[in-house]
Amino acid sequence: MFRHVIMLVAHDLAVAFKNKTLILLICIPLFVYGTLLLVDRSDADPVATRLGFLVTEPIDPAVREHVESAPAAFSVREIADRDEGIRLLKARTVDGLMVPDKEDPARVVVIALNRGPATLVIAQHMAALQIAVEGERASWLSALYSLQSDALEIQAMPTWILMVVLLVAFFVIPAQLAEEKESQTLLGLLQTPMREGEWLAAKLLYGIILMGTAVLALLALGKSLYMPWTFWITLLVGYFVFGAMGVALGFLCRNQASARTLGVIVYLPLLLPAALSEQSHSFRLIAPFLPSHAFFGPIQSILLDHDSATAYLTQWLLLVLMGVAACLVAYRLMKARWLM
Repeated sequence: MFRHVIMLVAHDLAVAFKNKTLILLICIPLFVYGTLLLVDRSDADPVATRLGFLVTEPIDPAVREHVESAPAAFSVREIADRDEGIRLLKARTVDGLMVPDKEDPARVVVIALNRGPATLVIAQHMAALQIAVEGERASWLSALYSLQSDALEIQAMPTWILMVVLLVAFFVIPAQLAEEKESQTLLGLLQTPMREGEWLAAKLLYGIILMGTAVLALLALGKSLYMPWTFWITLLVGYFVFGAMGVALGFLCRNQASARTLGVIVYLPLLLPAALSEQSHSFRLIAPFLPSHAFFGPIQSILLDHDSATAYLTQWLLLVLMGVAACLVAYRLMKARWLM
């Protein structure tokens, strides 16, 4: 009896190794550990907060001199006017704008994008600098204003949208494609007069419908269905590129277990850096190199910054090119009948 148990366990372990389940169990802790290394730590060297001084609204010279004398805490730059400053804030080029308090010119007001970690760091550094220079006196900082003042569900909506889209792209589509390969359904379809391009178009449309249904449900629950046309175009382009990537990923898998394993391995690196870029300086540096950021960035700007201008042509073009490349890879794999 004991020998049979050992044989069955060995068999299950062999299947887990063949299906890459063991690889998944190793990759997840490695990814979690690597993520923790990238997250800003309290004992790490502090990153200078990026402040902008407006030429048209100069602050008290003494306060500015003290701020510029602390390069480890603040990185300062001249900005022409408030419009340019707001544009740089939305582009995440600066963390805050420092303008004079109209009621007390000796004090300053900070305009930030939101009340996130970067904004809190500005307040902490200003308080510490003021105490170090003048002791316990009235703070130089009189108020903190944020451009993003939406409800919590709206602020979390870009992350939820990205999560849902990636879930469909890298879990649902590859697993279904792998199931069709296991049951020989796909191979049978490709023996009929149906063309490969028709099957690929149908699979992409299927993914777009699933993603669109999930995102529409999110928006309806958040009462955010009335959006500018740039928002809907960004969604459609994102559906296309990630749907195409999901189909290509499905062709790389022999079975559903392999599809789920590779789906997790691809899903986490695409989700976390983009979703956590506001909370971590390291993730903010990594995120622009990922395709998920080209989708997440415009969605975030439109929802939170209320920016409906056609400023996303570069992101749209990048996403379309990546989607076309993924379609070509999937088409070539299908033509070669690879891993059927």
